[in-house]
Amino acid sequence: MIKDKKAAVYLVSSRKEILEKTLVNFYENWNYNFDYPVYVHYWGRVYDDDKYIEQIKNNISKNIFFKKIKVKIPESLDEKDLFYNRKYNEYVKKKFSKKRIGYLHMLRFTTNLTSYGDPGCLVNELKKYNFLMKIDDEIYIKRKINFDLIDTRYCLSTAFSHERVPLKVRKECSENLFKFYKYYLKKFNIEPKSKLLKDAIFKNDENLFLQLPLPAGNLNIYNIDCFIEKGWEKYIKELNNISGDYKYRWGDCDTIGLFAQTHFDYAIHNFDLIKKGFYLPEFPDSGPAPDSDSIYNYYSNNIFLKTIKRFYKFYLRIKNRFKIKDENY
Repeated sequence: MIKDKKAAVYLVSSRKEILEKTLVNFYENWNYNFDYPVYVHYWGRVYDDDKYIEQIKNNISKNIFFKKIKVKIPESLDEKDLFYNRKYNEYVKKKFSKKRIGYLHMLRFTTNLTSYGDPGCLVNELKKYNFLMKIDDEIYIKRKINFDLIDTRYCLSTAFSHERVPLKVRKECSENLFKFYKYYLKKFNIEPKSKLLKDAIFKNDENLFLQLPLPAGNLNIYNIDCFIEKGWEKYIKELNNISGDYKYRWGDCDTIGLFAQTHFDYAIHNFDLIKKGFYLPEFPDSGPAPDSDSIYNYYSNNIFLKTIKRFYKFYLRIKNRFKIKDENY
């Protein structure tokens, strides 16, 4: 039993307008009860604005901290190796152009739970916490949650489980992940806890492997001590050696969920907040999230881009009214 729970909330953000709305909602419907410190990580210039930061602290909480980090593509990779250049991949052709380089940086950030201070990763201040809640800058809590989501009984908790992603999309965003996983098990002589994973390895069945239940990713709680005790640092070193985040779009849902299902007796505690009416993974009208320095940045002060923004908001209203399907995985 953990006697001293030290916990914090962290995220990476590139959207000024949606961030403020999200933080107001997050505090009013949950965090005012607990006042966990919130660390907003960013790169580029998007939050190089003392007036904006002071406004956030005065209007919401003094316990919100903005941390600028530097991102870089791993030195072992050439630009041609990056995911957006895999034009044979239908997902890339339809949904992943070069302007989404920021998304690949984000995957490195969200996957590396304990790489404090490394390029593109959590800041060193987070070392002092043994529980970390990771949120996205667009989550929406629909009504008050009066219980503590940071529960010391669980190694990994999540707002909901990813069940909506088609197998075809999972395959296109998980190239070579099954191969890596078999290598990892063999190298460290590991037998997974999950029956599904045992069956997938025994049958050498990638389709079965990709049916593994995943944490949501946009609101997860990590018991850092649990991860370290089960060999997380060896696992993340192997992952980073492959750079599957930059090369194949391996996401934190997949890689962290895979670690949990391999090593934890009770792999993922699912709060099931969507079905219980507490939660949506995206704030209404949240908009896209390009790289913070990109000319495509939706929240730029550029007059031309502000006009595009107004048109995009109009599109979102129409889409929501007629429930146009727009898979955003």
